[in-house]
Amino acid sequence: MRVGIDISPIRERRAGVGSYCIGLLDGFADLARVAGSDVPHLLGFATGLHRPRLPDRFRALPVRWLPAPTRACYAVWDRLGRPRMDAVLGGLDIVHGTNYTMPPTRRARRVATVHDLAFLLHPEWANPRAVRFLTQRIRNVCATADHVVACSETTRRDVLRLLDVPETQVSVAHEGVDGRFRPMPRAQAQALVTQELGIAEPYFLFVGTIEPRKNLTTLARAFASVRNELPHRLVVCGALGWHTEPILEELARLGDGLVRPGYVPGELLPALYAGAAACLAPSWYEGFGLTAIEAMACGCPVAASTGGSLPEVTGDAALLAPPEDEAGWADALRRLASDEALRERLSTAGIERARSFTWRACAERTLAAYRQALAR
Repeated sequence: MRVGIDISPIRERRAGVGSYCIGLLDGFADLARVAGSDVPHLLGFATGLHRPRLPDRFRALPVRWLPAPTRACYAVWDRLGRPRMDAVLGGLDIVHGTNYTMPPTRRARRVATVHDLAFLLHPEWANPRAVRFLTQRIRNVCATADHVVACSETTRRDVLRLLDVPETQVSVAHEGVDGRFRPMPRAQAQALVTQELGIAEPYFLFVGTIEPRKNLTTLARAFASVRNELPHRLVVCGALGWHTEPILEELARLGDGLVRPGYVPGELLPALYAGAAACLAPSWYEGFGLTAIEAMACGCPVAASTGGSLPEVTGDAALLAPPEDEAGWADALRRLASDEALRERLSTAGIERARSFTWRACAERTLAAYRQALAR
């Protein structure tokens, strides 16, 4: 089986979809060590002005790069139906669209991953231009896909309800946790965080793009209400997204209680998680919630919202609070700061929970989706 996979999201400062692409490639590589010839032969393709930044371990992956603006490529694909990706890559059985788009094909079956449908459920949380663009694309992609892979059961239900895809053509492949996310001695983690980022303990941690969907405003207000009771600071890591001004204004009210290191390189994230008193995931909605599982894998206690798939992913290994419940989040911060037994329980349960999310399992389920697409 020859599979062309869109690796365009793999950039130097990659976000969630880029991490998904890397993880899936790792999962297939791991699966190959177990299953051998049953694993598909992968070929990568990418659009954009910059060549995708693949880690050295993928140097053998054949890649076809189309050096043109991504949206221009989309427009050409939509209007002309060219170039057909299976022809460009010398014949394919499957084309896998990883990022809400799908190139035209001649004979290859199409498989699309849907990470979340927040832009359809709550368009007010996203840039209006992105909402218009994604709404049109996701409807076209799902209408023409032979199979849709959802990253959670929550997203699968959203796809069935909002996009009118037959139930037999949608399956779930949970994302996995990269192997670098694992427990490390707390003192070692905190020393590294202090050395590299100048962040002293104790601190609560948020990791993610700064944008309305992440619900940092509620978190900032909850933290402000307990700030005089606790010695902790709030560390907010992540790049700026859309409509950040009101969020940054709310965060600025925390004064020296806030630390904003910006985008943190992936190699430092395990130490940041391991050194934190807790990782906070207050999002209004998540299609999966990868940062929560990464934190759990590092032994970091997690408090998460009830938005989207977060309860599905975290199970009973996290404190949960409704995303709009400012008082509930303030109470969670107090408990996480003062209750050592609670932190230990969440840490132990989180490590065990994270073990069930592997990229090899994701690759196995994705391979099953390829086979279902070919059987149509």
